[in-house]
Amino acid sequence: MKSLLICLIVGYVTIASTEPCYAMRLIRATISLDGQPLLQATTGDDGRQTGEVVWRYLDKMKFRPHPIRIRSSQQRETQTPGFTPPDEDSFVLIGYVRLEIQFGGSLKLDKLRLHRVIEEDGET
Repeated sequence: MKSLLICLIVGYVTIASTEPCYAMRLIRATISLDGQPLLQATTGDDGRQTGEVVWRYLDKMKFRPHPIRIRSSQQRETQTPGFTPPDEDSFVLIGYVRLEIQFGGSLKLDKLRLHRVIEEDGET
């Protein structure tokens, strides 16, 4: 009986003294051309938002070359047919284009116009 009472007290103190744990949900967005990932961006939220809200995150996401694309281009020095990183600030991906965002869904397009935004610090 004494050990049961000690277990109950220890359990109560453990539960009462724990603080809430806050976590962030990682959201990854990917742009693919003809099945090959080209660009990727990440952001996060608290996990309560719906798919419609998650799609609005695209306005603030900064897309970078996909990690697989970087590794494969360094090894083989080849690019995906139909895609050449442009020097212009705006270009169009033509082909089987897929925009996918976790927890929001995906969108299939025939073409997608991308605009490069150069920030004040020179980062694109």
